[in-house]
Amino acid sequence: MPIFRAEDIRDDLHLTADAVVVGSGAGGAVAAHELAARGYDVVLLERGGYYITSDFKSDPQWAFEHLYAHRGVTPTLGIPPVLIPYGECVGGSTVINSGTVFRTPARIFDRWRDEHRVEGLETESLNTWYSYIEQKIGATESVWPALGEYNRVLERGVKALGLKGGPLVRNAPHCMGCGVCVFGCPTGAKQSMLVTFVPAADALGVRVYAEAAVDRVRIENGRAVGVEGNIVDRATGRVRARLRVDARVTIVAAGTFGSPVLLAASDVPDRGGHIGRNLKVHPAGGAIARMADDVFAWRAIPQGYKVDQWADDGIMLEGAFGPPEVISLLVPGFGAELQERMAAYKRLVSFGLMVEDRDSTGSVTGVRNRAPIIRYQLGKDDKRRLLFGWKKVMEILFAAGAEEVYPSIRGFDVFRSATQIQQVDEKAVSRSDLTLSAYHPMGTCRMGRDPENAVVDSFLEVHGTRRLFVTDASVFPTALGVNPQATIMTFAARTADYLHRNRETYFRAS
Repeated sequence: MPIFRAEDIRDDLHLTADAVVVGSGAGGAVAAHELAARGYDVVLLERGGYYITSDFKSDPQWAFEHLYAHRGVTPTLGIPPVLIPYGECVGGSTVINSGTVFRTPARIFDRWRDEHRVEGLETESLNTWYSYIEQKIGATESVWPALGEYNRVLERGVKALGLKGGPLVRNAPHCMGCGVCVFGCPTGAKQSMLVTFVPAADALGVRVYAEAAVDRVRIENGRAVGVEGNIVDRATGRVRARLRVDARVTIVAAGTFGSPVLLAASDVPDRGGHIGRNLKVHPAGGAIARMADDVFAWRAIPQGYKVDQWADDGIMLEGAFGPPEVISLLVPGFGAELQERMAAYKRLVSFGLMVEDRDSTGSVTGVRNRAPIIRYQLGKDDKRRLLFGWKKVMEILFAAGAEEVYPSIRGFDVFRSATQIQQVDEKAVSRSDLTLSAYHPMGTCRMGRDPENAVVDSFLEVHGTRRLFVTDASVFPTALGVNPQATIMTFAARTADYLHRNRETYFRAS
């Protein structure tokens, strides 16, 4: 069955299905596939466009225009502002992420169980789902030569300091190390939803519509009965048709920003007032270094190496490199000075860090036809751990042989020796001095047993609205401390299985 684009639609659509899924990323694609594999009739709707592997041009400008929400520029309001790029295309953010695969640490699930009374977190059961997902997406440890000289440099610094690190597990078993993961994998090696669960769902008969902008979940007598929206030509912004899907089960997987905005716009009862609140993002920073010899970092997996020495404290160091258009934004200087530094691009490397945000606060609210309004304030303890990780990143780069390090912290443009790193302390650096980005928004429809303190229950059904589920990162009660895509997929598959096991409740006619 074809995946429909706006150009394929001539008349208004009124569809019926057992289940309608809004969003085709990690949560939506898996939920749709798993229900279809159990024999249910499913419609899968995606706001973004549909592009295939041969469309990917390894071009940042093209990717930001076609694969990202708001052309890759989604900032937060707060101190400091945080840039949060995320995907908006068939396959969602799995198309433009770095492919990193982690299982969430047991300590996080213990906290969910103890503080939020989440049920069904038995280790054996979750590991079974993780194993299934990892097999489907080809999760394997990154290897050389795809890791390239860039990751050899990082490894050299890590080993020189005696730290615990190693190659990352990624869903790209045949990766060639062409360095453009975040602009759409041009070889199809990265096993995103675009090349795994979406085509598999399509083969099972799932009707997939791209450029389908859902504006409302329809609710009758306390029960979700489907969705309404428009088919919108992404290139022109023109509405081509009205869209309505009647379904016995509605699954919202529009992401941490899209899902709460859609629930709020649908007047979903919110007993505890938590829809759109409790935002976590894994605030991230990093540093760039100029090495003595050529590295050609773009000929490598950009995020292929990690340091998890301080993972229990919620600090993770991971590789991060980008094209000149991105790197130049983080290299200090103007005019001739910046040109001189960028002329050494083949000798540049970078290393990143992120923290499991604990005392930062955030929220998201919606404005019709515009980007969501995202508020985020960095907490004191999260700032402390960011600075700790930042200093470790710089120590690793100097230990690897860096001639200069550019910290991306205001007031500290260039370090030429490791002894200068001690200048970066909590008194010398304010929150507004930090250059932060984030790639893992979570928490705005968090799960828990108590409707006064959560939006969805332990199997992701919205409290107070029957047959309405959320299967994306918005349901996580806390930050994970690791890249979330495998956990999103795991919980989506778990929910689809729960629906099937309780089919008499959820799929009967009345």
